[in-house]
Amino acid sequence: MDLLELFAERQAPATVVELSRALQTRQSSTSMLVQTLTRLGYLAVDPDGRGYLPTLRTMMLGTWLHDWLFGEGTLVAEMAELRRRTGKTVLIGIRQGLHVRSVMALRGTEPNALRIRPGILYPVCRSAMGKMLLGLEPDAEVLRIARASNAGARYKDLVDAQAVLEEVRACRVHRWSESDDYPLTGRGAVAT
Repeated sequence: MDLLELFAERQAPATVVELSRALQTRQSSTSMLVQTLTRLGYLAVDPDGRGYLPTLRTMMLGTWLHDWLFGEGTLVAEMAELRRRTGKTVLIGIRQGLHVRSVMALRGTEPNALRIRPGILYPVCRSAMGKMLLGLEPDAEVLRIARASNAGARYKDLVDAQAVLEEVRACRVHRWSESDDYPLTGRGAVAT
């Protein structure tokens, strides 16, 4: 908690060395803590290479309190309204390298609604959320990510890099993405 509170004070990226000094802890211990929080999706490497930053998942930990204390108007309230209107499970995810991590999920109201635990990783090139998030990247980076995802994938999980790029381009135009029979057979997802 001290580490997360330090970020709240700093409001800027921090390296392991900076965090270790500020927290007055051994660098090796701080490094292990940062690696664990990054693996769990609470921290991410700063895109500009200046260290680490808390992620949306960290922010989401207490957002329900805002609705509870102050009423409507937050992301959680919007998610709840979408769930109410559709009956479907509503999910928010963030990109972490070659994956998308679910950071918040509200189970749908239908009897067979999918239950998704926060923290689950999905391959960025196969999931609807992943394709939408890849749409924020330039084409060359999308191709690089698609090829990199094949490096450690099982044969059945390999993707056609050019086909992924075409799907991502379509997502940019339509502003939505879908995945059929993924993550489960007989299920699908729509992302925006």
